[in-house]
Amino acid sequence: MIFINGYDNDLYNTLLSEKKGWSKKTIETSTKDSKGNSHARTEVVWMNKYFNKALTRNRITIKLTDKEQKQGKINPERE
Repeated sequence: MIFINGYDNDLYNTLLSEKKGWSKKTIETSTKDSKGNSHARTEVVWMNKYFNKALTRNRITIKLTDKEQKQGKINPERE
């Protein structure tokens, strides 16, 4: 299973295409710079067919916080 996150780019969109067994999801989020100013960002996750299969069978061992679940995120909790 492979799950890749980053920002939208042509290279990944070409290599990780639906035709090659990948799916793509975008997540609207924000980051803060060193001065505390917020900036809107669109993060992208690419998931291969094995990850998607495990996801549909509810066999992914990723723990999300309540906040992450409410936000519709799919990235794991960070310690």
